[in-house]
Amino acid sequence: MEGEGRTIVVGEIPYLNTLPIFTALKRHFPLEYAEFVQGHPAELNRSLREGLIDITPGSSIEFARHPEKYFIVPDISISSRIRVKSVLLFSPYPVEEEKRLEVLSTNRSATSVVLLKILLTAFLGKDLTIIPSDNPWEESRSRNFPALLIGDEAIRRFLENEKSPSQKVYDLGEMWHKHTGLPFVFALWIIPTHSWEEKKRPLKKFVRALLDAKKISEQMIRYRDSRMPSPENIPLSFLHDYWSNLSYNLGEELEGLRMFYRLARDVGEIPSLPELRFLPLP
Repeated sequence: MEGEGRTIVVGEIPYLNTLPIFTALKRHFPLEYAEFVQGHPAELNRSLREGLIDITPGSSIEFARHPEKYFIVPDISISSRIRVKSVLLFSPYPVEEEKRLEVLSTNRSATSVVLLKILLTAFLGKDLTIIPSDNPWEESRSRNFPALLIGDEAIRRFLENEKSPSQKVYDLGEMWHKHTGLPFVFALWIIPTHSWEEKKRPLKKFVRALLDAKKISEQMIRYRDSRMPSPENIPLSFLHDYWSNLSYNLGEELEGLRMFYRLARDVGEIPSLPELRFLPLP
């Protein structure tokens, strides 16, 4: 019966950019049929490929690398309108003045690394070497290299740098918008094809809740809902501005997504342009 009665496994990124969505989901909808598993983007991408989760916000580049394996949930994403404020390049020197760059990169992201490559090579013409690192911030301090950080760590380091400036900070969402005039889609909500075939009924139920939770989260952000959980060490003024810069939609954002895929192909990160396979909802 299309997976009726079966539990679905939901990937959850424990970053501030997804907090409004997951808060709305868990606060307003009965989810006894869903098990939440937390992980950073690269971990959830791996779990998708290995068939360990049924739906998750997954890296947009993950879909492009394996489009035959996945469906995209329509009308929802994690995107930046202009600034993203949590995907940041920290550099001890102006990167625009250097011809050759060695950049330490977090290993927790996939899309952000490809975006960095596009920005620095395709747009700025740099000779770029990306060095994966378990701790790019600390390593960058000892080696005097630029470092790419994402998520809450990027926000914390940005706020520290605001108080005591030692680094130039480049917002990758803002850089993308400067060169393309488009929003940037960092994550899509992705369902493996086999999960849809085996658990269609509970996944349909969850997707309906998810799309309703998106609308609720947008209201929470717009009206600065005081019940939104937030870390004590991040000022509320920053959080409100941060969330307001995000888009959870996937309408006009699709133009930015298609541009990203074209450029990812051009820099050798995907072999061809993927067909955008949207979930067949009624």
